[in-house]
Amino acid sequence: MSNWNSTNANSIHWQSHTKALLLSILAVLTFTILGSCSNNPSLSSAELSNSSQNHSGIRTLAVTGVGEIEIAPDHAILSVSTSCVAKTSSAARDECAVTMTAIFNELAKREVPQENIKTTNFRISEKTVWKDGRSERIGFEVSNSLSVRLDDFSIISELLDKLVGVAGDTIRINGFRYDADRQNEHTLTAYNKAIEQAKAKAESLSLSSGVSLGDILSINTGGQTASPILRTGVAMMEAADMGSAETPLTPGVQTISKTVVIVWEIE
Repeated sequence: MSNWNSTNANSIHWQSHTKALLLSILAVLTFTILGSCSNNPSLSSAELSNSSQNHSGIRTLAVTGVGEIEIAPDHAILSVSTSCVAKTSSAARDECAVTMTAIFNELAKREVPQENIKTTNFRISEKTVWKDGRSERIGFEVSNSLSVRLDDFSIISELLDKLVGVAGDTIRINGFRYDADRQNEHTLTAYNKAIEQAKAKAESLSLSSGVSLGDILSINTGGQTASPILRTGVAMMEAADMGSAETPLTPGVQTISKTVVIVWEIE
């Protein structure tokens, strides 16, 4: 019995000693952590809060610049096709072949280079009508489409009228536009003008407001190219049928407009 009491007493004493040791270690660790927080700004919640506030509180100046240039078109793009309908596909194809050959001859007369003429589509399809609740085939339709680049503006009006004359009702003028080469070069010029305008605005605003321009934080680009597009169709054909007037066309100018938004840090 005395041995059991002695063992139990030693166990209680060991547990008390262990508990006291753990409390001492915990106290030391707590003191060390608190001391580190007070001496190291990176661990201070107040400093972290202030750092975030400073970052979001950077003063900036955002300025928009617009650059525009006007360029004269140097060529035109004509999209023309023939559309022929007949009871058989071979008959429709033959009719379209005749009219397309006549179109090629007119282009050759005006010395349009072969490399400027490109077939863009050729199609043979059924021609149907809806009758008595069902689709009924009445023949076949053949279409042949060309894209033609025209560098000589002086021939365009007469050429269009002649094409309508030789192709008759089978011709379709799908589109016509004036255009200019070196678009990338012109676009860069417009961007440079936009940037110069933005810089001039920023310098003027900084002087009038008494602040200094710092680093550029961001540059965003936008804008689009606006170009005149002249489409010809029924009105052109009617004018040609009258035989007394040429189709009036004018190239005008193209305006390329680009926009930049530049953000500066200000001090």
